[in-house]
Amino acid sequence: MKSTNFEFEKLHSNGVEVEYKITVTDSEMNKNIENKILELSQNYKLHGFREGKVPLAMVRKKEIEGVTSQYIRELIAEGINQLHDKGEIDTSSRDSRIELVEMKQDGVTVKVTGTVPIKVDVKKMLHDKKIEFLSLDKSEAIDTSEAEQTIVRQLAKEVPQDKDYKAKKGDTVVLDLTGKLMRDKEEIDFDGLSGTGVSLKIGDNYFVVPGFEDSLIGLRTGDVHLFEGTFPMDYHDPQIKGKKVRYHITVTSVLSVQEESHLDDAFATQMGFSNVQEFRAMLQTDIMRRYDNIISLINKKRLLDFCADSLDFKPSAEMIAKEKDNIVSEYKEAILAKDGEEGLDKAVKNMLKVSIIIGAVVREKHLAVSEEEMKEKMEQVLKDYPQSAQKFKEMETDPTYRTRIKASILEQKVVDFMMTLTNAASYKQISFKEIKNYENEMI
Repeated sequence: MKSTNFEFEKLHSNGVEVEYKITVTDSEMNKNIENKILELSQNYKLHGFREGKVPLAMVRKKEIEGVTSQYIRELIAEGINQLHDKGEIDTSSRDSRIELVEMKQDGVTVKVTGTVPIKVDVKKMLHDKKIEFLSLDKSEAIDTSEAEQTIVRQLAKEVPQDKDYKAKKGDTVVLDLTGKLMRDKEEIDFDGLSGTGVSLKIGDNYFVVPGFEDSLIGLRTGDVHLFEGTFPMDYHDPQIKGKKVRYHITVTSVLSVQEESHLDDAFATQMGFSNVQEFRAMLQTDIMRRYDNIISLINKKRLLDFCADSLDFKPSAEMIAKEKDNIVSEYKEAILAKDGEEGLDKAVKNMLKVSIIIGAVVREKHLAVSEEEMKEKMEQVLKDYPQSAQKFKEMETDPTYRTRIKASILEQKVVDFMMTLTNAASYKQISFKEIKNYENEMI
């Protein structure tokens, strides 16, 4: 289309999409459209006429609108390709939105506005950029003592005690409780504060209201107890953080460990191992795999966070609200507990940016997930969470679950590719004991 001239006017950009006004001037537009209609008429079919013998005026009347629209679409496509050739937009995305603004009657000028994705250049984002990653110092021996104690404690047999037995630290107390928020001296109902058959091990500090577990010490089966406390100011639910609460408690059972188990060859044999050494070797392998996974997750988060910070994108309030609704509730609660509502907004913006970056790399590198990769990933999930094996088996054919698995595989492929671009990255070596200092980064 040598007779065609394009002018581009940038109207607005949010850092990820840019809105252009494209003015197309084609001095031979009418001529070119007429030629297309003439070409179409050569084999045109219409009842009552032989093929190719339909009068040109009739063909024009029936086809002018469609031919003109197609011609304009071709003009617009050429204009967008010119923008792409300048390296400004990503034409591999299907998110372009074009709206015809004006077409002059002289058949010369077409004006359109179009919103098109900006090209996300991860190579430019990462080349020569200083990012610090973590690596593990594996020269020291892995301490399995804590894991051993946890397993022994978990497998220790708890038995119900008689009604005269008083609960002590380390015992499990089974409760029926009704919680009420306090407004002056008035009790106010609030969903989620009550439950039946609630099991709490005194000393594990699972209950969020300070002092609650300690107040159970000395109680016996059948006792009725009243506890008043205050939710922490950093509690994730803004409706009840810092609020006073009263719990009406009935103790239905007190359980304590009948006999402490000890890690010896006999215990290891019961667990399916030849001896203690083999059992500890399994623990070391398992702990090392968990440590490697933690380091991998932290490094992935640092990489994606760095790229997200480099992306000048300002999501709308509607986008943020929609993304909040899509976040898994447990993850949302963890963020709220750590950083509050402001932290959640920041995390959501970050997620939106990361999603855009991952999508851009997937399109650019033509990444895909095979059925074999899906199968391997699902098998790994079953190994990692054997206690939920039946649940995952049932979910294997669920479309939503499969979409999440596919997304996680694609994300890892993107991260693997992006790590090859971090030519100026440095690695800080840390010990096994120091890992705990960094685990909070995963939230």
